[in-house]
This record gives sequence, C-alpha cells and structure tokens, in this order.
Amino acid sequence: MTPPPPRRSLAPRPDNHLCDPLQPSPWDSSLSSSCHEPESLHFSFNSRPEDMTVETSFVDVVDALDGMMAPVPARLPTSKTKWNGVKAYSSTGFQIVTWLLNAGFASSRSAAAELARQLVRAGGLIPTFRVESANQAFNGSQLSNYVHRGLSCHIDRGLNSTLIYPGKPRHTIDVLTDLNKSFARVFHVAVSTDGHFVDYAAIRGSAGWRETLVLLAELAISDDTEVASSDPDVRKAAFYNLYNVLIFHAKLVFGHPMDLVKRGKFFNDASYVIAGKKITSVELEHQVLRLRINPNDPRAGWLLAEKDPRMHFILNCGAWSCPPLIALDANRTEEMLQEATERFLEKYCVIDLQNRKVTLSRLFKWFRNDFTPGSDSDADLIKWISQRASKTKMNELTELLVSDYKVKFAVYNWADNGDGSAKPDIRFMTIYDLSFAKTA
Repeated sequence: MTPPPPRRSLAPRPDNHLCDPLQPSPWDSSLSSSCHEPESLHFSFNSRPEDMTVETSFVDVVDALDGMMAPVPARLPTSKTKWNGVKAYSSTGFQIVTWLLNAGFASSRSAAAELARQLVRAGGLIPTFRVESANQAFNGSQLSNYVHRGLSCHIDRGLNSTLIYPGKPRHTIDVLTDLNKSFARVFHVAVSTDGHFVDYAAIRGSAGWRETLVLLAELAISDDTEVASSDPDVRKAAFYNLYNVLIFHAKLVFGHPMDLVKRGKFFNDASYVIAGKKITSVELEHQVLRLRINPNDPRAGWLLAEKDPRMHFILNCGAWSCPPLIALDANRTEEMLQEATERFLEKYCVIDLQNRKVTLSRLFKWFRNDFTPGSDSDADLIKWISQRASKTKMNELTELLVSDYKVKFAVYNWADNGDGSAKPDIRFMTIYDLSFAKTA
C-alpha cells in the first residue's frame, strides 16, 4: 500500500509553500502559493502534552474537529457540495464560529475565530477560496466556505488523519501503549459492568476520549520500526485494543450499520493510519491479527507473534452478540485473555444435557479454523472449548462427549450494543470472510 502524503511541520514555511499542510491533495489547486504563517498560529509545544486539559492547544483543536462530527443535531451545520470531484461537506465561516460558541469551545466570537484559524492551520478545515496570507485563512462571514475534512475525506485517509499532530512523533508501540491506558479510561465511563452495553454519547467529550484522539493523531505519523521487536504480549494487547477503539470511533462518526450492505461498507470504511500506512478494521482483524497478510505488505511488521483464537473473545464489532468488551492491560495480557475466554464461554456455550445438545456462538462456526486448524470435527471444537472453560462447564462438556450429541450455532444478533431497545437484526452474514475476500 502506498503511504499517505508526507506531513509537514507546523513551523513557519516559506512563501512558496501551500497553506494546506497535507501535500499533495485535491484541494491544493484552490490555494494561493503565498502563505506565510504568523507566530500566533503555532502550537506551543513540541511533544505530546501531559496535561490534557490545557487551553488553546492541539487538544482543543482535536476536540473541536471531533465535536463537529457528532450525531445530528449536535453536528456542525453543513451543506453537501461537489468540490474538486469529491463529495464534500462545507460550512460558512459564520456557521463555524457560531457552532464553536454554542458548543462551548470559545467564550467570544473572536476566540472562536482564532480556534477556527488553528483548525485551518492543522488541516481540519479547508478554505475553498484562494488564500493570500495566513491572516486571511479564516473569515467568519457567511460568504466564506470551508470543507470539513473529517466529514468529507476521512474514508480515503483514515479516521485519525484529519488533523496533523504538531509534536515529535514517538515509536508506534509506545503510542499504542499509551492508547491502552486512554482506552481504559474511556471504557470506565462508557461501558457497562457486564461489557455488553456502550454509552456512545458518554465517549464523546470525555477526558479519556480527548486523550485518545490526540494519541491517534500521533499514531498516524509514528515510527513503526520497533513494532516487530516489541514484547509479544504488549503487541497483542495493543492491537486487540486498537481494533475496539477503531470500532468505537467509527460508530461515533458513521453510526451503527443496520443491514448487510451497510455493515460491509462500515467495516471497510472504518480505518486508521499507522506510521503512514492505512489499515481498515477488516485488514486489521483478518490480515494482521489472524496472520494472513502478504509478507511483502509494508504492514507485515505489525504481525503478532502468534494467531491466538482467543482474540474472538476480545474483538467487539459493536453488536449485541459480540463478546463482552474488555480493555486489555499489557501487564496482564495472558491472565485477562483467559478470564475473557471463560466469561465468553459461560454466556455463549449453552449446554442441554437432557437433549444432548450444545448451542455455541456463531463465531465458532465462522472462525472454526482458528480454533481447530484443519479440522471440521465438532468433537475437536468441543474439546478445545472444554480445555479452556470453567471447571463446571468443562465437566458438562466431558459428559456430553460420552455419546452422540448435536452442535447448534446461534443466530448472530447484529443489533446496536449502544441501544438496549434496538430490535434484533435476525439476518446474519459472514461479513468477515466476505470483506476479507474483497480486500485480499
């Protein structure tokens, strides 16, 4: 895969550089080549801020751009437009300033205009008119129009590439390790104690999510040269958690996919950029985590040390039948994976000894080859489960194996895990295998 366009420093640039900090891009032709940046638009730090509550910082820029993508009616008012051949969403300067004021990002119109200038400076808002100087990059009038990059172009670039991280990027594994911690904080405020319900409204605007967004921006330009040599358990926890963060993020932006076609699009549109390389949720799960990536792929260095079938008890795609959510701690990866396995089997391995029947999650059917490679035997699958289940469950399965029995796979419930009143979608699909075939 071709890396995304190189990112530029936020230091002042000569007059012969374009205002848009991403280069090349489809909107460069609309900007002037005279764009000297004044000192007032610079971010004031050179590394990731420790204090995530600092005022007038990259955190506020990230938070504002994310808030603009909130579900309607909280979303920034936009108009659909065709811009340089791309379907885009634009807002006037007046709408942007008013939204920033009403959403609490600024206390005055002048402060809102300054924050909007920083959004332009960081590449989140793109002026559709020629810009002669940075002072003219934002105009809070009804006549100036700005394309919101997050709403318009994130599918092509990744959900975390709508802003440019202004500090010095660290190694990918270090960023992912910090992301584990911020995800745990998001988990604490938004996920029910049983791990099945997510309050997505509580995620947006939480301190943990703000920190997560900053780390994701850094992740896009991080250095992945040390990923392959990192501790296997640290790497496993990092990428399992990253998948769940990506699904959280995609649901905040796209909403919950309600049918077969929308689910296929959702999982392929949900994507991040890591060290300049884009990866979708489908590719992350089926190529990186399941070790099915081409060795010549530039992302092959992210591969885990082993394919652990217990990943299917951690990865959560946002549906009711998904495993309970858990935020893995890299210091307790193995212990937590075993706990998650027993927890999943207690709920999704239902044994009826009287009728000699066991009902399993459909995940065991879709990913049978991960659990029992090369075997289609129900007996082998039951043995794999019994070896990892609780003692009570293991004894019941052992008794079941004595004579004939039937294995049934439950219908997958794709209803939104963020809405307890959602009606179950009884249609099921092998979205994973279908999507993988599309991207292989």
